[in-house]
Amino acid sequence: MGYSEIDPDFVFQPLPMNALTFDTLSMADRLEQAGFSREQARAQTAVLAGFAESNLSSLATREDLERLEQRLRQDLATRENLDQIEHRLRRDLATRADMVRMGEDLQAEMKNLDQALRSDMKNMDQSLRADIKNMSLRLGGEMLLLKWMLGVAVAGIASIVVRVYV
Repeated sequence: MGYSEIDPDFVFQPLPMNALTFDTLSMADRLEQAGFSREQARAQTAVLAGFAESNLSSLATREDLERLEQRLRQDLATRENLDQIEHRLRRDLATRADMVRMGEDLQAEMKNLDQALRSDMKNMDQSLRADIKNMSLRLGGEMLLLKWMLGVAVAGIASIVVRVYV
C-alpha cells in the first residue's frame, strides 16, 4: 500500500491518552507477504485494529486510577469520621443513661430522706407535746403548792397582825 492508496477523505484525529498505537499498514504488508490477498490482509488488519481499540477504551488510565484512589481515600476518611461520631454518640448516650440513673438514684434517696425527716419531725412533735404536758402538770402542781404556801403565809401574817393588835 503506497501513498497513492491513502483514502482522500481521511481526517486526522488525535489519539486518546489510552490509545495503543497499532501500525495497520505494516501489518497489512506483512499479511500480504505471508500470502494473504490485499482484501484479506486489510480485513484482518481492520478487525484487529477495531478489537484493540474497543478493548483499550474500557481500560482505566493512570488518571482514572488516581481519581479512584482519591475518592476511596475521601470515602475512607468519611467512614473514619462517621466511626468517630458514632463512638462519641455512644459515649454520650452512655453518659446520658448514667445521668438518668444518677437522677433516679438521687430522687429515691431524697424520697427516703423526706420520709426519715417527716418521721423524725413526728417523733419530735410527740416528744415536745409530752414534755409540754409534763411541764404543764408539774407547773400546775407547783402553782397549787404556791397557792397553799401563800395562803399559809397570809394566814401566818394575819395571825401575827391579830396578836400584835389585839
